[in-house]
Amino acid sequence: MVGDCLILTLPPLLIGGVTAKARLLADSLKRAGRRVEIAFYDLPGAQETASIVFRDFHHHAIKSNFRGLEPSNTAFSPEWSGLIRRNKRHIAVGGSILIANPLSFCGVRHMVWCAADLHGDRKYRKDSMPWWRKPFDTVLIEPSLRRQELAVLRANNCIFGVSDDTVRRLRALAGPAVLADIYKLPIPVDTRFFFPKPTIDRGWEIGFAGRLDDPRKNASLLFEALGILQNRGFDVNLLVTGEGSQELCTLAARIGVLKRLKFVGILPAEKLRNFYQGLRLLVIPSFHEGLGIVGLEAMACGIPVVSTDCGGPEDYVLNGQTGQICCFDPENMADAILTVGDQGTWQRYSLMARSTVCNQYALEHFDAAVARAWRRTWNEVL
Repeated sequence: MVGDCLILTLPPLLIGGVTAKARLLADSLKRAGRRVEIAFYDLPGAQETASIVFRDFHHHAIKSNFRGLEPSNTAFSPEWSGLIRRNKRHIAVGGSILIANPLSFCGVRHMVWCAADLHGDRKYRKDSMPWWRKPFDTVLIEPSLRRQELAVLRANNCIFGVSDDTVRRLRALAGPAVLADIYKLPIPVDTRFFFPKPTIDRGWEIGFAGRLDDPRKNASLLFEALGILQNRGFDVNLLVTGEGSQELCTLAARIGVLKRLKFVGILPAEKLRNFYQGLRLLVIPSFHEGLGIVGLEAMACGIPVVSTDCGGPEDYVLNGQTGQICCFDPENMADAILTVGDQGTWQRYSLMARSTVCNQYALEHFDAAVARAWRRTWNEVL
């Protein structure tokens, strides 16, 4: 049977991130009356998670020729070819654009929705690799991935980045020949689910949501800023989603903030919303973020955000309005936290944060945005 639309995406090892993007898009296409299939390259545990997050859609796990070798995951194969040819329309959803490589190989017109270029997606993971692995990555893995990235940029497609930063990075890579085919499509937030809880008596609890042990998240900067606040005499505590690794606890102890650090575990959606609602503010200390959806979710709950100038969050963290952008300096971050969390101005930040998400990123605007992206890609009505 020929399907309407195939979504190519990453293996759903975590319920969030790219997996959430793919699900949001699939739901939007389904509301438009499209029959959707979802395919991802297979990794251990992916099919079990897919049976939960993609349960309403036909989904397929595509075997890699050399599982665990990055270029093999997004390489063209006969299995990809069969799925691609039995669907009329094709959309690749990933962190970088590499997941679209099988489509570029086939030559079919397609849409790509991504959060970062290859450099932004991999740099800090590569920096944290063991010394013996880096030469292998530099000589073999990275050149192969860059060839895939260039193939997608030169393919018959229309590319959508989640933020202005993503679009700028991809346009710089692509060059002037394809500028007209790279646009912005932000990730939406369900503002009916994420909402403020104004009756809470807020202390000085700041938060981080995500995998803090990911090298891109820059845990040391956050801990150092917390240490500066402690040394200035402020009673500030840091709540972090997920489980605390030994490495993170050791880092926090070395900086002297372990007693102010609390890991709250992996949170389902309702508890994540409660987590946001109880914070004074959310901090994004990352080296790079394509968008930083956690910042938008927190703002939808009326929680201002302090973020480094790391790309995506600069779209919505507006100085003096929804939060504060800081540089990669712990003193500067500590000052920003105090400015945004000040009792006299917090309510103004909170109201503006909620308003910004409702007006620009609310889920109810997403279907129209997808319809515009569809028309731009295939010049037809969704």
